[in-house]
Amino acid sequence: MMDKPEFTFRPYTPADQADCLDLFDSNTPKYFGPAERPDFEDFLQRLPCPFFVVEAEGLVIACGGYGADPRNGKIVLAWGMVRGDLHRQGVGTFLLQERLKAIFRENPAAQVIIDTSQYSQPFFARFGFQQTCFTPDYYAPGLHRVDMELEMTDNLRRLLAD
Repeated sequence: MMDKPEFTFRPYTPADQADCLDLFDSNTPKYFGPAERPDFEDFLQRLPCPFFVVEAEGLVIACGGYGADPRNGKIVLAWGMVRGDLHRQGVGTFLLQERLKAIFRENPAAQVIIDTSQYSQPFFARFGFQQTCFTPDYYAPGLHRVDMELEMTDNLRRLLAD
């Protein structure tokens, strides 16, 4: 990737499906269990909530969405992922910030939650997400589920106001 490419955040279209499935594959098995792929593919076909892609230099390099949990009304971050060879280059931060901006524009009092693996937990913790539950071997053997909830801070509000 070139130095500091321009990222574009846009709504997902059906033409993005193959690229998003490639993103999933690039993060398997460390971040996603192989058995989760049919669920992701079904999600992309049904698209039950707002879903977006991040592009750089004309390539889809990340995707993710969010939707309301019907059980508790909280906003759940859904299927966020960055191409495996582009981790730690600011793409995930950009994706998360853009989703949070969209969520809080729609509902400034939203409570945001996520279920993720132990490998992504530190990333979300950097933004104020707090662990609320831990389930060993949930996604696959050795791939644990970590439920987290966002603690909205003044620093995060300022960051999202940009």
